[in-house]
Amino acid sequence: MKIILLILIIGLPFLNSRNSGHSEKTICARDSVYSISDQEKDSLEAFIHKNYRDSLPGLEILVIHNDKPLYQKAFGVSHFEKQIPLKKNLIFETGSVTKLFTAVGILNLIEKGKLSLTDPLSEFYPGFPNSREIKIKHLLSHTAGIPDYAIHFMEKNIAEHFDQGFSRTNYFQDIDRQRIRKYLKNNYTRSQPGSEWEYSNGGYYLLGLIIEKVSGVSYFTYIRNNIIKPLNLKYATFRDPENTSDPKYACGHYYVNNPSKEGSRPYQAYYLPNMYAFSAGSLNSRLKDLYWFYKQVTKGKIINKKLLEKAMTPYEMKNGELANTGYGWFIHKKNGKKVICHPGCTMGFSTITHYVPEDDFFIGIYTNRHSQQCNLSSVNITLTNKVFSYFYP
Repeated sequence: MKIILLILIIGLPFLNSRNSGHSEKTICARDSVYSISDQEKDSLEAFIHKNYRDSLPGLEILVIHNDKPLYQKAFGVSHFEKQIPLKKNLIFETGSVTKLFTAVGILNLIEKGKLSLTDPLSEFYPGFPNSREIKIKHLLSHTAGIPDYAIHFMEKNIAEHFDQGFSRTNYFQDIDRQRIRKYLKNNYTRSQPGSEWEYSNGGYYLLGLIIEKVSGVSYFTYIRNNIIKPLNLKYATFRDPENTSDPKYACGHYYVNNPSKEGSRPYQAYYLPNMYAFSAGSLNSRLKDLYWFYKQVTKGKIINKKLLEKAMTPYEMKNGELANTGYGWFIHKKNGKKVICHPGCTMGFSTITHYVPEDDFFIGIYTNRHSQQCNLSSVNITLTNKVFSYFYP
């Protein structure tokens, strides 16, 4: 049951979709105020209502251009048991979008002269297999050969404690840094660093530990002080809701059985403990704050433009092939323009974010139910394509 912190490997062929019916209405061609027509809104909402029933955990979608929201709306419920409607601007668990903050944190340390892209892992963890060959750039680009840890520990605890019910105690017990580091060390693929791309929560877990060793403060403190506060991200936080009724937070949900089966229903999911998801997936945020993060970072705040360009360029592997990512971001083109993006998925939430730096154009989707079980990845990809087609035919 591969259900925790999985990247939605969206390939990302959906960025190449076309909609000839909107060829006259592209951001690159129009000088007028950008908007989504009533007809487009109706088409968008018809698709959403078909896939997100009002009585079930739902979705928030946000489309922004140049600080102006073109479309923002929430559908479904925030809390299934209490049938509390999902509202706009709630805080969601972002899952792997956290990795962008981790990558920017590492690049910030590089800019300060405290790290370099070619520093070997042996400077921090000399006992790790092949640590002299694994560089910071390999960890950032998912080419270090570091295994995933999240799937292993979650599947283990689900198998052992499922009949006792879902809770933090049952699902996240016996998980600490020592056990995670031991698992990463013992299950290293021993592939030549820089030769293969494989998405790695484990690699980003190590990057979080490196931030702590180099900065002398906790990962959470460093990201707060050097990214969240300078960018004034008011609702980006590593603090989980104190109770399931906190009005600022959406409530996550998961399904015990396949959602298509009769009698299947969603159950409340708890936010992931910080020290489990850590630098691979522990950030909670509003969609608007993620937009503001993309915008300000790509404008050169936090890291300089030269280093940023490396981060937003697909990493070239030893065989000459390009990786799916640069240093953090997935990178693709739309009508010749660069699109940077990152999805995320946890036990109760899923996220997709896309940004076109040249146009300051952002699409963000939050759902408060788990994506793999509900096949939401394909639904949300289609939804994203519909929005892109309104502006990038």
